[in-house]
Amino acid sequence: MAARRTLTHSILLACLVSEGIADLPIHCTLKDIAGDWVFQLGPAAPVNGKLPACGHHIPNNVNVALKINRSMIVPPKTAEKVEMTLTEEISTTGLPRHLVARSGKEVGMWTTVFDTGLETRVGDKSMFAHFLFSDLPGGKKGKNGDNFQDIGQYIGRTGKGIGPMGKTYACYCNVVTTGFWHRRTKDGGLEAGCFWGAKKVSLTPNGLLKEGHAPPTALVKLETQNVGAKRKAPIVPASGATNFAASDVATSADFAEKDFQQHGGFFKEVFYPTSRPASAPTAKAATPAAPLPKLVSLRGVAAHAQRANGTEDGEKLPLNFDWRKELAAMVPKGQDPLGEQVDQGPCGSCYAFAGVLMLQMRFRAQFFRKHKILYPLELSFKSPAQCSPYTEGCNGGFSYLTMRLAYEIGVPLAAVDSKKPLGSLDQSCDWASYKDNKELFFAKDYWHVGGFSHGSDEQSIMHEIYHNGPVELGFSTSAVPEFVSRSGQSISNATDTMTIVINDRAPKEPFSTNPKIQPWVFSTHAILGVGWGQEDVKWGMVKYWTVRNSWGRDWGVQGYSKMRRGNNDGGIETDATMAIPDMDRLPAGFLDKAKAYDAGMAAKRAEWKTQKAAPKAVTAKKGTPEYCKQRPDSIDCK
Repeated sequence: MAARRTLTHSILLACLVSEGIADLPIHCTLKDIAGDWVFQLGPAAPVNGKLPACGHHIPNNVNVALKINRSMIVPPKTAEKVEMTLTEEISTTGLPRHLVARSGKEVGMWTTVFDTGLETRVGDKSMFAHFLFSDLPGGKKGKNGDNFQDIGQYIGRTGKGIGPMGKTYACYCNVVTTGFWHRRTKDGGLEAGCFWGAKKVSLTPNGLLKEGHAPPTALVKLETQNVGAKRKAPIVPASGATNFAASDVATSADFAEKDFQQHGGFFKEVFYPTSRPASAPTAKAATPAAPLPKLVSLRGVAAHAQRANGTEDGEKLPLNFDWRKELAAMVPKGQDPLGEQVDQGPCGSCYAFAGVLMLQMRFRAQFFRKHKILYPLELSFKSPAQCSPYTEGCNGGFSYLTMRLAYEIGVPLAAVDSKKPLGSLDQSCDWASYKDNKELFFAKDYWHVGGFSHGSDEQSIMHEIYHNGPVELGFSTSAVPEFVSRSGQSISNATDTMTIVINDRAPKEPFSTNPKIQPWVFSTHAILGVGWGQEDVKWGMVKYWTVRNSWGRDWGVQGYSKMRRGNNDGGIETDATMAIPDMDRLPAGFLDKAKAYDAGMAAKRAEWKTQKAAPKAVTAKKGTPEYCKQRPDSIDCK
C-alpha cells in the first residue's frame, strides 16, 4: 500500500484489518478448487451442545491453525477415505440450484465459502474445512487478523489471478486443513467428527502429499513421522499470478454537493440521464404487494430456487418493499420491529451480527406468517461469534458459517449473555451459554442466495427478501466511501442513497471458468438487506437496497441506509446468505409463551396505532462513525 493515504482511505482500510469478513491468509477461487479430491474422515461422536475443535482454537485463530497436525487429528491408518469430484457445473435437477459434487454413485452439492473454504453435502455427510495456509521460511511473524494481502506464495492456483502481495504465508488451494463433518443419526440427532483432504493429484498412493504440494515447514516432518516418510517441500508459486496494485481513494469532500451535477456521468452505471433511452424503466408509484406465501425450506424445493434465479416467468415484485413496514405493528412508532440490537461494539464480528440478526428477523416473520403472532425475539450474536471453530471471533468470519453453527447447536437468547463484553469475544469459549440451555433456536437449513457462493444476483436477492425475509449481504466498503466517511449519509441533497461508488478500489478477479458465476470481489463487511426501492431524482432514477448496519443507531438513519442496487457495487450482489428458521425445534412451551405475549399486547398495539407522530429519532451523523471512535489506534480510524 502507498505510504501516504488520505484520512478516508485509512478509515476504509479498517475493514481489511479488524472488521473484515475474510480475515484469514487464504484466497482460492472456484476454478482452483474444482477437480478430484480425497478426504480423510475421522470417527464421529454425538453433538450435545458443543462442537469438536479438530485442532483449532474456539474461536478459530491464525496462530493455532498454523500448528495443526492433520495426521494426529485424523490418523491416516484409521480414517475413512471419501473420493469426491467437485465441478463447476450448475444444476437445478432434484435439488435447489447448486454446484454438482459426485462421490461414487452419489450426487450432491458443494460450495466455496467465499474464497477461504469449501463445504460439501453428499449422501448423509456435510463437510466444511478452510484451505491450508502455512508460515513461509524467513517470512515476517504472522498474527490474528492477517488476510490474503499477507500471502507470499500460492500453491494449487490455476491460471491468472491476484498474485502474492505479502511475505508471511503460503496458501494452498489444493489442500484443506482439518475441518468438520456432520450427519443426522437414525433417531434425528446429530453426530460430528474431523477430516482433512487434498486434491487427488497432490497425493501419493499412500495418501501423503507429493513434493511441491506439502507445507514448506516442519509440519511436513510432523505429519509423516507416523508413517516413516521424509520428503522435501519446494514451494510452487501460482501460475500466471499478477499483483494487485492498491491506490489512494478520494475523500467524500472531493464530491461536494455544488459539484454533484457536473460529476453526473460518474454515476451512469445506475443513474439514468434526464433524457432516458426508450428502454429505460420509469419509476411508478409502488403497487400493492401481493399476499406473501409461507416460508419454505430450501432443501429439496427446486421450484423455490428456480424462482429465486429468475427462471420462472410472471413474478411481479413491488417497486418498493421493506420488512420494517411488514412487521411495524410489533413496536411503537419510531422503534425498530426487526430488533433492538444494532451495535457490534469494539469487535470485528459483523459476520456473526448479520447472520444471527438475519435468522432472528426471519423467526419474527415466520411467527407472524404461520401463527399470526407478533413476538420480538432477540437472539445473541455474541456466543455464536465466540463459540464457533469456523470463525475468528473479533477477527472476522462469514455469516454462512455462523448459520452452519446455528444448524448444529443453535443460537441462545440475547438475554443469556447480555453482560458479556463485546470486546471479549476472542477469549476461549466456555460453552456457558449452551450448557444445559433449553432455549436455543436453530436454523433448519442455510445456503447462499442463488444456491452457492458467487451465485447471487439482484433478482434472486429481491425474491429471497420478499418471500422469506432479510438476507446477509457482504461487500467491500472501499467501493462505497460514504458508508464509512459519512456514516452512511449521502452527500447529495437530492437522494438518501449513497451516491459515491468507486468499484475499481475493491480487489477483484474471475472466480470460475463458468461465465454464469459472478466474479470475486474482496468483501470486508457484512450487513443486512431488509428491502429495496427506487426513486425519481432530477437527473433520472435511482434503484437502492435498504440496508441495516451494526455500527449503532446514529449511523445512517437509526442504523439504516440506502445503497444503490443493480450494479453489484463492492460485490454486494455476489454472495448473499440466507437461512430457514427451524419451527420444528422451538424450545418446549415457547410457542404458547409467544402467543400469550401477543394477546397481552393487543391493547398496546391499538394504542400505538393512534400515535400521531413517532418519537424523536436519534440524530444522524455525517462524519466518523462511533465504530471508529471506539478504535482510535487502529489502522481503520487513523
